[in-house]
Amino acid sequence: MSTSDRNYDDFASVIPVIEGIDNGRVLGLVAAEFERYKERTPKSAALLERARKHLINGVPTTWHSDWGLPYSFYVDRAKDATLWDIDGNEYIDFNLADTPAIFGHSPDNEVTRGIADQLLNGGLTTMAPTEDAVVVSELLAEHYALPYWYITLSASDSARNAINIARSVTGRSKILMFNLGYHGTCDETLCWRPRPGHDVVHRWSHLRPGIDAGAYTSVAEFNDLDQVEAALRNEDVAILMSEPHLTDGGFTYPIEGWHEGLRELCDRYGTLLLIDETHTQTAGPGGLTREWGLEPDLFMSGKCIAAGMPVGVIGMSEDVAKRYGALLNEGDPSAMGGCMGQGTTNSANAICVKALRLSLEHNFTDATYAKMNANMNSIERGMNEVIEKHGAGFRTDRFGARMNISFLPERAYDAKYALQGIGFGGLHEYWTYYCLNRGVLFIPFFNMIITSPYHTPDNCERVVQLWDEVIANLFDR
Repeated sequence: MSTSDRNYDDFASVIPVIEGIDNGRVLGLVAAEFERYKERTPKSAALLERARKHLINGVPTTWHSDWGLPYSFYVDRAKDATLWDIDGNEYIDFNLADTPAIFGHSPDNEVTRGIADQLLNGGLTTMAPTEDAVVVSELLAEHYALPYWYITLSASDSARNAINIARSVTGRSKILMFNLGYHGTCDETLCWRPRPGHDVVHRWSHLRPGIDAGAYTSVAEFNDLDQVEAALRNEDVAILMSEPHLTDGGFTYPIEGWHEGLRELCDRYGTLLLIDETHTQTAGPGGLTREWGLEPDLFMSGKCIAAGMPVGVIGMSEDVAKRYGALLNEGDPSAMGGCMGQGTTNSANAICVKALRLSLEHNFTDATYAKMNANMNSIERGMNEVIEKHGAGFRTDRFGARMNISFLPERAYDAKYALQGIGFGGLHEYWTYYCLNRGVLFIPFFNMIITSPYHTPDNCERVVQLWDEVIANLFDR
């Protein structure tokens, strides 16, 4: 696809047209699922009316209102790979909170019991660090081959802090990211270029009126090294931020030599390279950084890293750590942690650091990932058999325990093609809500499936069965 075709803000251009599928009829199927959903969730509907008196849109965070449903259901409890709403509906959870709960909801194991013990006997937070922090740094260095680490409040907090570290070390202000990339909720990364030749803008400009996004953020297309070099050539970019592959709008795979090219260009122009593995921890105990042998200057992750507790991490190379440490030790009294914006009162609190240690020791193991991958193997095999059975031009792609479904036939190396493959405009919505109403929960934004160690063969077979039904219904067979 040429750059002239990359018009991301024209919603109609990302709705795929599939031979044999009537999009208008599919939207009718979606509407029917909405009515079925309302019939199944009357208690959630009633609680919503109460919640609206003091919560905007009836939920405590905007994240909870992004389902695209008539209203969000409210959760009663969750255990292992199962979730129950307040109406008593039971769901096999393949969403897993969009990654934080990939190791299960409150499993009866060493991690859960250890967190509970810390809560009851070790304290929630203290001003001084615990030995757990030292052990965590050793475990992180072993997993990701970066020697120095910071612990933050979340993946978004890690992104913000990593940007500040890079600015301090390089003396530069700008960042470079990729269109449709996602690195949390810091202002610098909530930017995009809607179409070629357009200025870089905030995705939701009404939240940042009068602020020029292009003053501190550059945006290039993923897999376009020429655009990357053009952005770095002025030597004013402190940090290039990238996932191993793009995940937030379907899967966009790197072309051959992509990561080697990024490394070479960053070295040439003095820019620090950050790899964000917040979503790709499902690939294995060392993420794709270890699996692909990536060599970042900075590394960040969060979500599942501490078994779902709100924790983020930042890894640094020897060189970056020495340069940053020298700045911290200059003796300037204004260099106190709070004044620098690096770390806050609750950062690296005792209970979150305990959770991080326990998760790295017991979750990030080959044995745990073997269970997760076995479940995904079953789903992948079954769904591909269904695609072949129906002769549908769809595909599945997966890294470890994370799968993406595309309603287009080719592997995506272009971010817009990946976005089109989601099937907005009916296909994605029907698949998601058909399954939700039949007790299987997926992430509502994209066609992503995550498997935990606690899913069963029957759970996996249920996904395949529903996939068969959905494809048949889409083609009206």
